[in-house]
Amino acid sequence: MSAAPLLAELFHRLDPPPRLLDLGLPEARLFPWVAGAVCGVAGEEALPPAERALLAGFRDAARRRPPFGFDAAADAAMLAQAPAAWGGGGEWLVCLPGAPPLSLAPLWRGGAWALLRAAGQAGWVGSDRGRIMLLAGTPAAVEHYDLVVPVERLEEVLERLHEAAAALAAEGAGWRTGRRRISARLASLTLLREAPQRPGLALAAPALWHDAAVELAGGALPLTGLKRLRLLLGSLPAGPARLVVLLRGGVPPVLFLGGRRLAATPLPGPAGTTRLEAATRLAGGPAEVLGLAALPGPAPALLGLEVAW
Repeated sequence: MSAAPLLAELFHRLDPPPRLLDLGLPEARLFPWVAGAVCGVAGEEALPPAERALLAGFRDAARRRPPFGFDAAADAAMLAQAPAAWGGGGEWLVCLPGAPPLSLAPLWRGGAWALLRAAGQAGWVGSDRGRIMLLAGTPAAVEHYDLVVPVERLEEVLERLHEAAAALAAEGAGWRTGRRRISARLASLTLLREAPQRPGLALAAPALWHDAAVELAGGALPLTGLKRLRLLLGSLPAGPARLVVLLRGGVPPVLFLGGRRLAATPLPGPAGTTRLEAATRLAGGPAEVLGLAALPGPAPALLGLEVAW
């Protein structure tokens, strides 16, 4: 399984947890697993036109914010930490597929952290940054990320991560954890699980990113008047999976994953809700897009979704 859910849980256990900006689209591996995360691109001009148009249409259900990199005014407001654009405390954690855009320079001056998926990408950060090599996953499938932090904070961040890893490992057997201070600018942290992790993803409606002109109502997304709705799920671990769309009232929609129709079964849930379940196989590459197509009859309200492997 992917190490992304494991790293998300590790960062979540920091006090306070960092605020995540995942610029990995069209993949965005960490984004689905972190509550309140913002996804985006480091440079939308590098995307093919069709992909750029698709991603630009999504909005954060809670704040109606576009993905980072598609709206300069929205980006500037978020980077300024305007209350309407972002809430909460903690460091900024920026996931990057390569060198960052120039617009992020204020974040680095403010001490933001960078998480790099591939080794050897840290040359742009300068001599005032330290690097923690994060080795996560299983002994048979170790993934390497580089966490880049202000050099004067390297030891503190390393200790905080080690404490979070130890707390996670204390919840069950079969973990390997460890830390090593290699130099003033380099350290490593290991977090391995002996058995492949089988995470479960649960997203309530306010945490979804969708492409329809609809506002939240009572914590749900009313689908009234919509012919279709697309949800941006981010990159999910590959393998057989079960998708569950949680609905209230109305006629359940038809489901499409990446443009392919899914055979789905509506099952009764608690308090008059419906669980629309579909089995599928996830490829584990670019971000998944789940489509909902309306059928004749009363429209339901979307409460959220679940993915299980």
